[in-house]
Amino acid sequence: MAIVAELFGTPAGALPRSLADFRDYLTAELAGPTLSVTEPAKQVAEVIIKADLPAPMRIIVPAHRLATAGLLPTRLRQEYGLSWTPLHELALPLAARSVRMTAAPMFFAASRIAAVDQLAA
Repeated sequence: MAIVAELFGTPAGALPRSLADFRDYLTAELAGPTLSVTEPAKQVAEVIIKADLPAPMRIIVPAHRLATAGLLPTRLRQEYGLSWTPLHELALPLAARSVRMTAAPMFFAASRIAAVDQLAA
């Protein structure tokens, strides 16, 4: 990813030198005050949540949302207004597994449906 970052103009000196350095940086950023959920971020999240998905993909939406919320640090999850309970925590591994198992076939099916829709239009 360092190559991609440099292609987007990130100076090489600003990039972590190792995966361990990156993890330390990420942990510090997530724990610190720099990152916060702004109104525009909430608006983008709302658009994503309300997106009209093809029928095959709707099956994985609850698991995907749970997995997404579960990956957020507690503070950011609270700033987005996402609820999180011990039940959510217990369901997270199952949701993550179901997303992994169903995402590829669902994306394939959705791409086929979109192709048929384009031909019909």
